[in-house]
Amino acid sequence: MQIQLENIDKKYDHVFAVKNVSLSVHDGEIMALLGPSGCGKTTLLRMISGLIPMTNGKIFFDDKDVSLLHAKKRNTAMVFQNYALFPHLTVHENVAFGLKIRKYSKKEIADSVRNILKAVEMEDYENRRIQDLSGGQRQRVALARALVIKPDILLFDEPLSNLDENLRVTMRTNIKEIQRNFGITSIYVTHDQEEAMSIADRITIMNEGEIQQCDTPRNIYETPKNLFTADFIGKANFFIVETDLLNKDRTIQVLNRKIALEPNTLHNPVAMIRPEYFKISDHGTQGIVTLKEDLGAITRYKIKIEERYIFLDEMGSQLHKDIQIGDSVKISFQEDKIVLFEKDVKRRDDSGPVKKSKILVCTDR
Repeated sequence: MQIQLENIDKKYDHVFAVKNVSLSVHDGEIMALLGPSGCGKTTLLRMISGLIPMTNGKIFFDDKDVSLLHAKKRNTAMVFQNYALFPHLTVHENVAFGLKIRKYSKKEIADSVRNILKAVEMEDYENRRIQDLSGGQRQRVALARALVIKPDILLFDEPLSNLDENLRVTMRTNIKEIQRNFGITSIYVTHDQEEAMSIADRITIMNEGEIQQCDTPRNIYETPKNLFTADFIGKANFFIVETDLLNKDRTIQVLNRKIALEPNTLHNPVAMIRPEYFKISDHGTQGIVTLKEDLGAITRYKIKIEERYIFLDEMGSQLHKDIQIGDSVKISFQEDKIVLFEKDVKRRDDSGPVKKSKILVCTDR
């Protein structure tokens, strides 16, 4: 089932929690709503479910306008952060709860519960009480309870926030696999960018109630459309160019390179280069290593160049294993990986980022 949101507003008194949101979620995909606390993502999710009313706008499930339809009639299911299970009941009784309300027969309930528990690998725990289960097991039961009613749309509200890091990694893989197997259109709310990047087909970035960008995880990382998205997703080096410092021939000096700017309308440009697009080399700009972090698959360096700092990520821990804090190194970068933004733009710019850039001042993040 496809979800179509058109010009959605949610206003509390004179404050917009969600402002002019339009979004399409494709049939069978999992869409992540990602952003900082208070950005409006959970409010948007609850409007889609029908739990809270909109101030303005329309919601369509396929071609059906459900904007005024009661939550019970939308055939959605939600998986919550706190599980929302009955601790005094067994796993079977929790999963069967929605089916009993819908007046399914005893045989239909027994068969449905058994099949769905097998799908989430909890068939051996059918008669256990919820209070005897681990956090990960409880979340599987919550997922089974949502799936057993055969919803058209599955909604996740920060479902893994209460789990430890290792269990969260395992559970997000399991959720993605189960969602793929059932093919249910899903919306997944999270503030964790790694979680969103790993689980979603596409990500919608939100800030202050508005959509900043909607795209695949790779595109959002590689070509963010504005400064907020670039700063929120991953690690980045940012550089600011004052307008009056641009040369008449529209070239600037970036570290030790002279770069020509393509024609554009930016007045206060900010450039971004991801840490992996810098490298330690025999030729380049000289700096001093002030920090070296072994992060497993990568080694991260913080390098001081004059009064500025550059973050540099290097794949593998053995490539420059002899480099230590305090050492002098030379660094260069991939010019075609520079992305440029307008400094003061907070909302998305549908024209997209301008590549080939300008750099003078690096902010230490």
